Amino acid sequence: MMEHPVRGGSARRWKTPFVGISLILLLSLQPAFSRPTPGGPSMKDKAETALVAGDAELAASLYERWLEANPGDVVAWYNYACAFALLGRKDEALRTLEDAVTAGWRDSTWTSRDPDLTTLHGDLEFARILDRIGELSRLERASVTRRPAPLYTLQQRIAPYRVALPAVYSDQGPPHPVTILLHGRGGDMGDQENLPVRLALPDMVYLLPRAPYPVSEQTGGFEYWPREAFLVGDTARVNEAQRLTALWLRDLVRDAANRLNLDTSRVFLVGFSQGAAMAYIAAEETPSLYLGAGALCGYLPEGRRDSTAFLPLARGKVALFIAHGDRDRVFNVSEANLARDLASAVGVEVTAHTYPVGHDICDEMVVDLGEWMLALLQKRNP
Repeated sequence: MMEHPVRGGSARRWKTPFVGISLILLLSLQPAFSRPTPGGPSMKDKAETALVAGDAELAASLYERWLEANPGDVVAWYNYACAFALLGRKDEALRTLEDAVTAGWRDSTWTSRDPDLTTLHGDLEFARILDRIGELSRLERASVTRRPAPLYTLQQRIAPYRVALPAVYSDQGPPHPVTILLHGRGGDMGDQENLPVRLALPDMVYLLPRAPYPVSEQTGGFEYWPREAFLVGDTARVNEAQRLTALWLRDLVRDAANRLNLDTSRVFLVGFSQGAAMAYIAAEETPSLYLGAGALCGYLPEGRRDSTAFLPLARGKVALFIAHGDRDRVFNVSEANLARDLASAVGVEVTAHTYPVGHDICDEMVVDLGEWMLALLQKRNP
């Protein structure tokens, strides 16, 4: 099955994890909640479409009408403020942003860097609102009691990795499915620690490895193959490094399975940015290991940009999830479209989505990823 709809604007705006935990879990269990209603697009849907298309005037008008009937819609209040800011109507934008905070908006990080609110930067009232959001968020987090997924580190020959266990983990009974989460180039194994919480898959065990090659002493971080070999055109060394990293990921699963109660017939591999490129490579090199591979905001590596690279996935029945922001300036969305088309051409089961975001993992991307994983688990292991 192949899908590639463009999502609405709320996907890039609502990122508060303490609201998102229950929301994502609910959407994972009830997929229909995340889809448009059968009656067609709502006033809010039309407003989001207008905002993404750059028609802030129309978006503001539609949000006003929507909020008259739905005054508790937090995301709509925030996007309404964005529309005013894009129109240069600062006073109305600030008042509406204050209304969004009153309704429950708590994401100060995104608010401070949202390009839609650029006209408010430097304004003292905007700074005060950001401070208020941060304080309210801090107070609410302090009042929330929840059990985070425990994390611990296992030192390996090539690189360490972390393990996130679900609250229901048990060494007895049915073994748990596994997901490997790969960070991007320059990152580290802690970069994806929030994804297990955001995905909220009830019995999933997550492995979070550190890429094996240091980027540099100056910048820090790690990568999956040495960039300096790529820059000097040493293709043989790059290919060998990629192959060895794929084998290391296989050995990582085996090592974790020796320590934990894992079902190695239900393994997912999900990567972001260069981690997505590594997910393509690993699925091609060791397809028998994976039930599905996910590529978030990634690209196809050199030497693997034709349909033959996906033949091992087709033969091994490895499903593919591709997600990309259509505003991504690091890797153009054409990379996702190319991977989708090449994989589909040789019979790989592909699910592909684009979102109105940049080089980022938005909440709706996480919801769709979780739904895809659950559906695949149910399909392959009813």
